Amino acid sequence: MGLWESENTGGVEALKIITITDPALNAAVTTSIVDTYNGVVITLTGVGNAQTIQNPTDITVSKEFIVANNDTSMNVIIVNSVAIATGEAQKFFWDGSAWLILVAGGGGKDIIEIQVFS
Repeated sequence: MGLWESENTGGVEALKIITITDPALNAAVTTSIVDTYNGVVITLTGVGNAQTIQNPTDITVSKEFIVANNDTSMNVIIVNSVAIATGEAQKFFWDGSAWLILVAGGGGKDIIEIQVFS
C-alpha cells in the first residue's frame, strides 16, 4: 500500500489517497479506508473482483470518495455496480444513507441525474 497526500495550501483540504494492488473482495473500500482517506487507486495485475464501498462510521456526515483504476491495471474493476475502466476514476458521494454517483442524463446537454448504488 502507498499513500498520496497533497499539501494543504490556501485553505484547501488535503486529498488523502491510498494505493492498493490486487485487493481482496471489498478490501479496497473498507470502513476504515473510507473513514481515513478521500479515495483509493487500485492496480489489478490479473482478474479483478467487485468492491462495495462500505458505509463510513459516522453516517451523518457527507463524504466524497474517489475510486481510480490505475492506468497500469490489467482489468476493469466493478465498484458499487459501476464498471471503472483502466485509467479511469469515479467519484462517489455519501448522502447519509447510501453512496451516490452523478451521471450524464437523458438527452439534454446540461442534465445530470443522481443514481443510488447501495
